[in-house]
Formats: sequence, C-alpha cells, structure tokens
Amino acid sequence: MPLAKLRHGDIEAGVGARLQVWADDTGLGRVAGGGVGVYTRWNPDTVRATDILFISNERFAGCSEDDFLKVAPELVVEVLSPDDRWEQVVKKVGEYLSVGVLRVWVFDPKKRRVLIYRSLEDVTELGAGQILADEELLPGFSLPLAVVFRV
Repeated sequence: MPLAKLRHGDIEAGVGARLQVWADDTGLGRVAGGGVGVYTRWNPDTVRATDILFISNERFAGCSEDDFLKVAPELVVEVLSPDDRWEQVVKKVGEYLSVGVLRVWVFDPKKRRVLIYRSLEDVTELGAGQILADEELLPGFSLPLAVVFRV
C-alpha cells in the first residue's frame, strides 16, 4: 500500500482523537487506527485495513488483541487518498457492511465532505459546515467538520 499524504494523516488523526476521547469518556468501547485488519471474507480470506474503527465492548469481547478482527466493528472510518478509485472504495464499503459493520464514514478531503453509509443504498452526505453525529451508534459524540477539514 502506498504511504499516506499529510492531509490524509491529519484527518485520520483528528477524527481518531475525537473518537478516542468520546470512547474514553463513555467507556462504551475501543477506538483503533493505523490500518487494523478486519476480515471481510473467508476461504479465501480477505482482510481490509481500516483507517479508524470503533468496536463496542460487547463485540470486542469476541476478539483477540493479537489478531485481525474476526468480529466486525460497529464503525469503520476511511479517508480517501488522491489515488483512490471510487469503484474500489464502494466495493470496500460494501464488504464492511456485509460482515456487520453498522456505519462506514468516508471522508473526502478534496470535496470537504463525509459520506455516511448505513447501507450501499442509505447514504448521507455532510459538508464542511455541518456536524457529524450519530446518537444511535455513538451517543453524545459530535464532530464539527469545519475542524476536520480546517475550514
């Protein structure tokens, strides 16, 4: 995999830090970054590297800290890179959702937007002036996108 550019890493760190503070404050689960592997297929095995993930304590109880995740996290965050092809991004999102990921947030630095996938058909787009929140999945979490995109 090619190395991430500064803008990608900046967004990844910012979103991850906000999620980590929320997870620590609520005690509802764990946040991980840095390309944690999640199984999206078996036989043959396919493991996808997430930019950031959130996994609840309940789901984490079925995991090993020394292996790729065989239990789907509730949330996967992807930050687009300039060389990402959209059809590959949608394929990856579909794989995550098919194994039980409840939300996939796709941050698009170039267009300063985030796409929130509940399914491939249920997608919400938020722009840089809006606030990202999901009371159902992450009660009390909110993230002003102007901060993420440094508007």
